[in-house]
Amino acid sequence: MTERTLDLLAAADPARDAPVGPGDVETLLRLASNDVTSYELHLPDRRRRRALAGVAAAVAVVAVTGAAAAVVLDRAPANRPVAPRVWPSDCLAELAAGLHAAPYEATTGQYEYVRNAGRFSDRAPIPGGVAWVYYVGEYSTWTTADRRNVRQRTVTESVTFADDASRAYFQSHPERMRTVGTTVVDVLQGVPPEFMGTSSPPPPESLIDTLDTTGSTFRPALVLSRASGTYGTRVLDVATRSALLRFIAAADGVVCAGEATDPTGRRGVAVTGPLDSALEVGPLKHGVNRIIVDPSTGDLLAAGYADGTGTIWSNVYLERGFTDSRPAVTQ
Repeated sequence: MTERTLDLLAAADPARDAPVGPGDVETLLRLASNDVTSYELHLPDRRRRRALAGVAAAVAVVAVTGAAAAVVLDRAPANRPVAPRVWPSDCLAELAAGLHAAPYEATTGQYEYVRNAGRFSDRAPIPGGVAWVYYVGEYSTWTTADRRNVRQRTVTESVTFADDASRAYFQSHPERMRTVGTTVVDVLQGVPPEFMGTSSPPPPESLIDTLDTTGSTFRPALVLSRASGTYGTRVLDVATRSALLRFIAAADGVVCAGEATDPTGRRGVAVTGPLDSALEVGPLKHGVNRIIVDPSTGDLLAAGYADGTGTIWSNVYLERGFTDSRPAVTQ
């Protein structure tokens, strides 16, 4: 307590000038009768004091126990929202350098197995424009090691058309359309297009070399399209996934756009590349191509087109690995 505080208290004391003799308590109380402080002391008897002491001890125990419980509960998982990680716009190089192996890399079998879902399209030239048809469903592939044969299962759930002219064209050319339902066919794929002219399929290192040297030669939206196409049809090991991210990062205009969630609820890093509307064909050309990348393994989770109205997911990558079994061809 400061001297200033003591002076203020002394000035406010109503009995400050009263002469008080030794032991003259009654005179002091009478002169201070206008003081707001109560001088009536009610001391509990011995039994009450023991009861109060017991209550105080119990309260102290509860307080200590409550504090300990609060600490324990605070350590338990809470339903608090997790703040999304902020990724720099050039995060892909960092991701590519620190990838981990994915669980499916430990699987074995004679076929590469991939299962994807999403929206797929087909088109055909018509007088005055292009007819477009869209399918929603799943497709799975089982590819031989030499990549010369692919068995493909397509599950078509729905069919829509871009406009009335597109509907009229495809309904008059049913052979150009998929039917709702499930089909399994063998596709003779041959050698991947980037290695046409070679006499045999390239070793895996060739894909890495191609990815590392061509990323900067394409428009950003096309880079994301090629990357999602490559990933969607092949089982890539961690080294190739790292090369795929470097391929994407080399394109001018491709940026990391923060944390995002794919249609199945998986969290990853959104990566976008703007479309050039003057060069694109079709109704979806004024937004960006978008992929979501798992930051731990470098796997693509989903790919699609995004604009101010939302995202149209062309591919959601569901399963991949190696297997010895595949479904029979349907006739």
